[in-house]
Amino acid sequence: MKAYIRQSRKVIDPFDNFVCDCLIGNKTLATLQRETFLMLGIEPLFIATDQQVSDSSDYILTDDNVCFTKELLVEFLARSLQQKKNAICALKQGITTRRTMSCIQNVSSAEDFVKYNLRYVPEKKSRSGDCVPIVVDPDQFCGYIPVPEHICDNEKYLIPITEKFVIQIEHWANLWVANIVTVLAEVARLRKNSKVKLFLAALKARSLNKWNVLSKANKIGRNCDIHPTAYIEAVLLVQR
Repeated sequence: MKAYIRQSRKVIDPFDNFVCDCLIGNKTLATLQRETFLMLGIEPLFIATDQQVSDSSDYILTDDNVCFTKELLVEFLARSLQQKKNAICALKQGITTRRTMSCIQNVSSAEDFVKYNLRYVPEKKSRSGDCVPIVVDPDQFCGYIPVPEHICDNEKYLIPITEKFVIQIEHWANLWVANIVTVLAEVARLRKNSKVKLFLAALKARSLNKWNVLSKANKIGRNCDIHPTAYIEAVLLVQR
């Protein structure tokens, strides 16, 4: 199977970078897309327009500003293959769609879900009919952070801890959120690990606090200068 990625060449202000070159988790979005597809044995190809696609087999079609996890793609693709119809990826409305600011993304919102530019196109003989939304529920776990009462009525600001998300990078705020939820996805993966792995991670961190455990999962390259008061979790740091 192939994945066709439309190149928008959209520039994200104020960074003055093409969206595909923006960094998420210290990797460019183009690299993340490519690596995610390759992990599933899907060949990524960059195209300028839909007219360049002349594939009679089934394929995936997306844009160069769509950020998604492997876990999200696995579920979307598995359910799409069962349907064998034109399908579009959607997230169930909830904490994840609110916190990733879907309202400022160029997406199609319904009462119960949000549709993103990530599509499955079946083989040529099955392409007739409407595009079916494949709705993924991303709200696996939720954490919270204490905030002043004038910001949040119950003084608890809920945050999504999920390994299944998709975000369209239209604005610098979407890029900021994508970096945050990428870290939170590591927390979700950590929670799904076996008890033995969790015990070893907690032992290494000498703590049962998930943030302390994540801080020990950092990969820091040589000559990286980090302020001693900085808090970093589950990141890869290299000197450029």
